[in-house]
Amino acid sequence: MTIRQPKPLILLGLILVFFVIQNYLDIKSGELVSLAYESGWLLLGSFIILALYGMRKKFPFLPIGKTSSWLQLHLGIGLLSGYLFLVHSGFAWPQGSFEVALYFIYLLLMGSGFIGWFIMRWLPKPMRADVENLHPSRIPFRRSEILEEADALVLKVEEGALSERIIMGYTEVIRPFLNARPGLLHSKRHNELEIPTPIVQKLALYLPPSILFSTESSRPFHKLIREKSDLDRMIVHQRWIRGWLFLHVPLTAVLFILIALHIFLVLGFSSGGAS
Repeated sequence: MTIRQPKPLILLGLILVFFVIQNYLDIKSGELVSLAYESGWLLLGSFIILALYGMRKKFPFLPIGKTSSWLQLHLGIGLLSGYLFLVHSGFAWPQGSFEVALYFIYLLLMGSGFIGWFIMRWLPKPMRADVENLHPSRIPFRRSEILEEADALVLKVEEGALSERIIMGYTEVIRPFLNARPGLLHSKRHNELEIPTPIVQKLALYLPPSILFSTESSRPFHKLIREKSDLDRMIVHQRWIRGWLFLHVPLTAVLFILIALHIFLVLGFSSGGAS
């Protein structure tokens, strides 16, 4: 798992914003003004800023800063909104059913946000530049091409002492792997061969992989196995990211609806003279 260091200007800006907001709230508290009203509008502003990150990702070509910078700003504002949410709720568990629902949805949204950040940092990127630049829609076609290339290669294996072992290893281990769909998690890679460890262990039953992949006729199989493994890792990555977005985006929409309703009720009661 890799964690990028926050950019100094972004970190400094977030710290400055925190102290400005805290000073503002301290002044209002000294004036015996309810912090729920003041913190509520600040909290709404933070939600709007957080939503801008999703819009920024839809227009990556715009010259308005790097996506990585926006992500760091998004995470920092997310933490700040968490503090404002606690201030707004009075650092206490809400009482009414509507307030409990709002509280619960917010916690789920914030938790899912940091889970998404963890997934993006934890899931490894593809190891090969050509695979990394492959469009996701091309992955099924490339997987089919890899299997066809491997079938063509095994027909060209020259007769010899190792040919029978190579063909058996291909038929029993390599081809089933090339034809299989990736699971929910990717397999651990072998340190030296850079292919899934289970494949290395299964091939060892026929011939040590270090010997198997050292011959001229079998070396291309190693390249195809490694490429197919990279594609599988890309598919697993996409599944996790899409699954996270399937949770995070609807929660965001639900929370904004609840916030709008909350503001409507608060302003409605205020205009009616209720406290």
